[in-house]
Amino acid sequence: MGKSRKKVDKTDKNHKSRFAYGEGRSGEDTKFIHGLIVICVLGLITLFVLLSIRKNQVETRDNMRKADLAKTAQTLEEYFKTHKEYLPTVELPKDPHKQLYYSYRVSEDGKSYSLFARLENSKDPEIVATDADCGARCNYQISNDQ
Repeated sequence: MGKSRKKVDKTDKNHKSRFAYGEGRSGEDTKFIHGLIVICVLGLITLFVLLSIRKNQVETRDNMRKADLAKTAQTLEEYFKTHKEYLPTVELPKDPHKQLYYSYRVSEDGKSYSLFARLENSKDPEIVATDADCGARCNYQISNDQ
């Protein structure tokens, strides 16, 4: 009926594993492959989570920049109401990114100003081309003449 299997002495030097004969994988081999699959899936999930966290951090820093400049613009407008000109210099808040900073320009007659920042999200709809320097090329601007 069926062939009887001959017991193989594993110490026999002529013995070849079942895998070498293509008879299938042992339970240990299957567990190893399943383990590798689990590790790969966990790695992909971790990568996705880290990318999501990074995106949220970028959005948070950009929102902080916009809020900082909006608050500074409000302060400049309040000063203008009283003095009929904008401050020649302004102490700006610190950019959330250590290597970047905000920039401020006022016209010679003191009647207009521009505040600049560098947004990290290159797909932000409020990005504009500027020639101002913020530690890198500024790409966000608030002006009183917009």
